[in-house]
Amino acid sequence: MGALINSSTSQVQPEPGTLAPFVPRAVLARLARPIEVLAEPVYCTLVFADVSGFTRLSERLARRGGEGSEQLVDVINACFTSLLAEAYGRGGSLVKFGGDAMVLLFYDQVANQEHAMRACCAASEMRRRLREAGRVRAGDSNVVLRMSVGVHSGTFPMFVVGRSHRELVIGGEATTTLVGLEAAASSGQILISPETARLVPRSSVGARSGPGFLLGRSPVTCEWVPPVGLPTPTEAVIESFLPVAVRAHLRDSSTRLGGWTRSSALSRRRSSGTTSASSTRTSPPTASRSG
Repeated sequence: MGALINSSTSQVQPEPGTLAPFVPRAVLARLARPIEVLAEPVYCTLVFADVSGFTRLSERLARRGGEGSEQLVDVINACFTSLLAEAYGRGGSLVKFGGDAMVLLFYDQVANQEHAMRACCAASEMRRRLREAGRVRAGDSNVVLRMSVGVHSGTFPMFVVGRSHRELVIGGEATTTLVGLEAAASSGQILISPETARLVPRSSVGARSGPGFLLGRSPVTCEWVPPVGLPTPTEAVIESFLPVAVRAHLRDSSTRLGGWTRSSALSRRRSSGTTSASSTRTSPPTASRSG
């Protein structure tokens, strides 16, 4: 079986002052070695999370003009910064983003780091965070943000595609399973596949629901410590995975890394309509924001 990102020789330690923060860590790991094969199977766990409530929130805040638009950007940044912190702290990598949905990849960087357990723990903590901070004041009432989540463990075919810029695309039957789990999950639910259920403690597996099982108690995961002293792809290689418009923007000395934080990059690309891929429900969304 091919290994896209799970061997010790393909780990990455991003360096400050490069474009690395704008490319997913999983992609950086792939770029750490020559791209000789453009399609490889990867055994890992993916989390597909869709946050609902932003449409209603944007409609209400639009009535407040420019002030409402600024508040919407602040809410989006705060929401996804807080959710992604839970995933990143458990070794997750944001590999796809579109609309209000995101796909997070968890894999074993070295030895057995229990990617399924870390993914389920991250999903559970993300839901908890949203319950705590997802009530947003809009005008004279509150808008509640909620999240539906699908989690699947298996072998995912991953492809490097593109001409003007390259991008990591995830496909195959495992991806179809992941999308189906998220679609079947009700608001506030985390639905895990039977394959994922076999990799977590029985106490974490709840009742059967549609194509999977509800995640009950969050599993206690092993501590995840990011590797250090590992190779970094060249800046030219990293740059090839950024859309041309984003690449040009980051070259501007007034915005490159200093004035363009990762969270502001997310909100500006959302508001300008330059997010790089589809947010359809038939396939996981795609984005170039880092993870």
